[in-house]
Amino acid sequence: LNDWVRLGNSTPDIIALSFQEVDMSTGAILWTETPLKVAPWENAVRLALPAADYTLIVSKQLVGMLLFIFVRNSLV
Repeated sequence: LNDWVRLGNSTPDIIALSFQEVDMSTGAILWTETPLKVAPWENAVRLALPAADYTLIVSKQLVGMLLFIFVRNSLV
């Protein structure tokens, strides 16, 4: 994930990351949110981003999709 999420010299205000087919189990379809499946992805994304610079505003699981929206701390 570190190689994929490279900010280089840029500092975007908003970073939106989405992952597809995270959890296609029956439980995910019935209950829409499975926190145990979200946590490892959230931790991986946090490690890949400069944590001191961004705050997670929302994470949402939509059956097999998982969306994270981070905002630069100076804007929160």
